[in-house]
Amino acid sequence: MYIVIGSGPAGIAAAKCLLHKKHKVTLLDVGFELEPERNSMLDSLRSTPYEAWDKKLLQSIHENMQPDIKGLPKKLLFGSDFPYRHPESCLDVQSKEVDVLVCHARGGLSRVWGANVLPLLDSDLGAWPFKLSELTPYYKKIFEFVDLSARKDSLEELFPIHRENPKALALSKQARDILSDLEKHKEKLRAAGIYFGQSRLAVKNNSGSPGNECIYCGHCLYGCPYDLIYSSAITLKELLKDSNFTYQPNCFVERIEENGEVLKVFYRNLKTGSDEQINCERAFLGAGTVASSRIVLESQNAYDKDLLIRDSQYFLVPFLRFRGSSDVTKERLQTLSQVAINFLNAEISKNSVHVLIYTYNDLYLRAIKRLAGPLKSIAEIFSRPLLSRLVVMQGYLHSDESPAISLKVSKPSSGKRTISLQPIWNSKTKGTVKKLFKKIWKEYRSFGGIPLTPLLHIGAPGKSYHLGASLPMREKPVQFESDSLGRPYGFSRLHVVDASVFSDVPATNITLTIMANSYRIADKITD
Repeated sequence: MYIVIGSGPAGIAAAKCLLHKKHKVTLLDVGFELEPERNSMLDSLRSTPYEAWDKKLLQSIHENMQPDIKGLPKKLLFGSDFPYRHPESCLDVQSKEVDVLVCHARGGLSRVWGANVLPLLDSDLGAWPFKLSELTPYYKKIFEFVDLSARKDSLEELFPIHRENPKALALSKQARDILSDLEKHKEKLRAAGIYFGQSRLAVKNNSGSPGNECIYCGHCLYGCPYDLIYSSAITLKELLKDSNFTYQPNCFVERIEENGEVLKVFYRNLKTGSDEQINCERAFLGAGTVASSRIVLESQNAYDKDLLIRDSQYFLVPFLRFRGSSDVTKERLQTLSQVAINFLNAEISKNSVHVLIYTYNDLYLRAIKRLAGPLKSIAEIFSRPLLSRLVVMQGYLHSDESPAISLKVSKPSSGKRTISLQPIWNSKTKGTVKKLFKKIWKEYRSFGGIPLTPLLHIGAPGKSYHLGASLPMREKPVQFESDSLGRPYGFSRLHVVDASVFSDVPATNITLTIMANSYRIADKITD
């Protein structure tokens, strides 16, 4: 029997591969879920035509998300913070000057992600112990069960789609206008190392199939009532139909011991409060970078050891278009990322820089009203010309130019341990961001507008939620490193399959590569 730990994208990809090969799999998970009363709200929305949705019900879903000019402090799901809750009897997370999410939800952070899916570039794998060709077939495997909205465009010059005949979501008016402007200057931008196209999203879009296509209700950032945005919890439901699969929620894994050909996984049963163990042939650890790093440290009795987690620096800036798009506040649209831009320019960085463009969504208007204070009743009227031109650029740097995070785990006392997280600053970060916007300003005519750089917000370390490389894969690993199959130094039957084993963290969104690498490891082990 094989054990998988964690129901996020990494764990589910490993389980999917193992079950495909007819192995028996037990998945251990904390598995927090949405509250029943909020599930009832969703049932009400699903059973009602969009035009008749209850405004009071929507308000109860929206009210807990409070946007400002720095973006969202925390993205909730249907107004609930359940993805970020900790098993309080087992764990305390203390952080200083960092913004790190430790997720114990069923489906992991894929329950609240932005759904952007791009493969890596060859140049992103400089420190990895294998080439991109090793991952390529597994990107295709992932898209056999993960939905994809994609369009054939200039991004294909860098990033193959890895799926036959993909269908694309409709673009908003602002996105169409932005891409039109960029397309007019395509050759000039390419010469500057700037590639662009429609954002690729893990969103179901079976056009013409009732219940399987986007209705463009504009509520994506609060959660999709129809589960069209992919999360690994969706695949988990499918795996539950397999007789070789067992799902055990309410399991907080503490440590793992290896004894010859047997692994012993020790966990706390959150229902009974008892300490239990399960034995297996191999284990695949995909609990997310912070949780997996904690489990490995505890398994090696490495308490109070500083472990380095690498990050992809997140930044956000409003962008003002020269040309407005009409009626953006009334448009039926999806509100995930609409346009993706990749910068491969040595004047900015030796690594790629990735930027996503979000066009109008109601959070912009809510942020303006919040700033307007007592004048919020008239803010909507006076903000219409601004909103017709306003979009947001959300960007990411490679971990080489990003802060890192120090993780330390204390020895459990009365069954409870503390994770301490602190920043490790990088002197290159601000300079790289400055060079990026210098290049955008230089090409402002091609972009059809200007970034409002005085309002630039550089997020705290960890805010990208693209964390990894705490147990990096190396050709010859030493302690607190892993081999190319995700085995931490000292283990032969434990495989870490999440971003913890990335050799570094690229600027592009990492979930697709997490899943592909996890599937690769499970496939190689069981050949």
